[in-house]
This record gives sequence, structure tokens and C-alpha cells, in this order.
Amino acid sequence: MRTHSLEYLLAQVNKTAMMPSAEAIRISVMDGVRHVFRRIGINLLCGFAYDEEIDIVDHKYHIPSRIISIEDVFQDRPESEKYVIGQRNRDISSYKVSSGLRPPKMLSYRESPLELYFPHIRHGNAYMSCYYLYEDEDGELIIPEIAYMACLQWCSYFVLDQSMNPKNPRWQERLIMKQQADQTIVEARGNLNETKSSDHRTARILR
Repeated sequence: MRTHSLEYLLAQVNKTAMMPSAEAIRISVMDGVRHVFRRIGINLLCGFAYDEEIDIVDHKYHIPSRIISIEDVFQDRPESEKYVIGQRNRDISSYKVSSGLRPPKMLSYRESPLELYFPHIRHGNAYMSCYYLYEDEDGELIIPEIAYMACLQWCSYFVLDQSMNPKNPRWQERLIMKQQADQTIVEARGNLNETKSSDHRTARILR
């Protein structure tokens, strides 16, 4: 499977954003990649860890760039890989809150684009189930080619729209860029689903 690095995507999106450094748009690009992956099929594009250990420092856990989606957080590691999202043990699982309220349950948390905040835990360890970007042999985060163009188009639109900079030469094109990105996402989802269906058919024949 051909892939493109996240750093290459950043550089290409910055040709539209025209920022002094691509680093300035990293957070927005990661938000865009997460959006595209969820729409195409996060379970088809990413790796999955059901019990990744996290370190909580000063009530916070910084979310690494490689994490695309956090599905659950819990205090103790599940007894086996039979752990399934949606079938959570109430004794070990947490729950997410969306306001500043601090409910009495110990492992409540709030999620922002950059971190998890645990109001009742200052320092400690927990576990999370999450989807993550794969890495290449050099440790670079990678995007499968089947999703790359959708990421490039959506992130270019998204970063441009967020910039609120009408002086950018492509400012007037942003709505057209969004329409093109939406279409490419739909096409990528269809192509990926067809590819996976073919893989399943081949696997059944070879059994």
C-alpha cells in the first residue's frame, strides 16, 4: 500500500495557507485529518489499541499527533482482548464530561483537541482504547494514499477558512474547495469499502 507522510501533507497544505512555517498549521491539519478519517472509515484506515497506557501529569494527558480518535478511557487494564467498545465494565470505565462540572466519579475527564483533563487525578496512570496513525520504518506518521487526496483537499479548505485572511489568493475559492473535498471523501469511502469487500471475498475463496 502506498502512503504519504504527515509532514509531506503539512508542506502541501501550507502551499495554500502560505504561512511562514508549516508548523503553524499542524493542529488545524490534524483536526482536518481526523475529520476526513472519520468520514471515510476510521476503522479501515487506522490501527487500534485497546489498552494503551497513558500518564496523567498535573491532571492532564497530552494527546499525541498519532492519535486519531480516543474511544474510551479506564482505570485498570481489561483482563483480555475480549474487551469491546460499548460493552464496558462500570468498575473500570470512565465517562466524558463536556462542561466544567466535576461529577463525583473518580475517572471523569474532559477532552480538547490537545489533551485530556482529569479533574480528580493529579498524577497517575490510566488506559485508553484508541485509533492511531500508522508509522513507516523511519517513525514518520503516514496517511494511506487512498485517503491522501481527501485529506489534502479538506485540510487546504479548512486551514484557509480558519485563517480569515481575504488577502490569500485562494480565499474566494474556499467554498469550491470544500465541495471538491466532500466529493473526494465520498469517492475515497466508496473505493475503500469496495477494496475491503474484495479482500473479504478473496479470503473466503482461499479458505
